[in-house]
Amino acid sequence: MFPIGVFPFVMIAATLIFFNEFFHQRIIQFLSFNRTNIFKTSLSLDYSKRIKMLTTIFLSTYILIQLLFPMRFLLYPGELFWTEQGYRFSWRVMLIEKVGSADFFIYDNKNRPLQIENCNSLNTSYYLTPQQEKMISTQPDMILQYAKHLNKVYKDTVIIEQNGKKIYLKDPKVTVKAYVSLFNKGSKLFIDTSVNLAKINRGLKNKDWILPYED
Repeated sequence: MFPIGVFPFVMIAATLIFFNEFFHQRIIQFLSFNRTNIFKTSLSLDYSKRIKMLTTIFLSTYILIQLLFPMRFLLYPGELFWTEQGYRFSWRVMLIEKVGSADFFIYDNKNRPLQIENCNSLNTSYYLTPQQEKMISTQPDMILQYAKHLNKVYKDTVIIEQNGKKIYLKDPKVTVKAYVSLFNKGSKLFIDTSVNLAKINRGLKNKDWILPYED
């Protein structure tokens, strides 16, 4: 904080910001004792070239990304709207009509399946909103993410049913039975029901656990 006696002088000095740019340049030149005049032209040229080069690189990189990133779906096999691999940011997001349903299963230590929606203490609505339940039934990346979440939640747990039966879960296997209708052409099995989704790594690799689309 400035002393009270100094404050008026600070306010007066601050009024200099309202002067035009040439006034400030003269002040800077005066304070530098004209030492910058020798190199002013060359430094300005070098600075301008550097800015121009950096701007060109940035814009070229940005445009290249905008052109190539939406085309990445061409690197994946299968029907784009079925697998949705490379679907996001592909300029085709308004061309799809897709509905479906998905039932998730976790397996106890004796490899017995427990359906998430029907089993006591295993209710998917506890983790998902109605909108998320709708979206997760047709989007493979969300299906995988939710399967991994279920594995994490129920890992090393014991579920006690209303009848007192205990179900032990160590590192539960997670599968899904999903049926999807693409463009209203009838429901078809979407995901390989034998695949343990909890062991599938997320990434950009081809999702071979998505069943091929048959028109």
